[in-house]
Amino acid sequence: VTPPRPRMTMTYPLLNAARAMAVLVAGAAKRHALRRVGEHLAQQPGPTPQLPITAIRPAHADADMTWYLDRDAATT
Repeated sequence: VTPPRPRMTMTYPLLNAARAMAVLVAGAAKRHALRRVGEHLAQQPGPTPQLPITAIRPAHADADMTWYLDRDAATT
């Protein structure tokens, strides 16, 4: 039996306390989910379990949340 690899868990409170974060969305398989996130955030409702990224709400007013999309994910 191989022991599990070391890993780190980042909770929503930890992520929301960050002053800078990057979100990477890659691949055509993520296109639909990315569109759903955009539609959800445009309506500005609270977090929804179906879209975990919506629970990321930086607590600092000057926090920077940068999204990086590849062409396949971003193409409509």
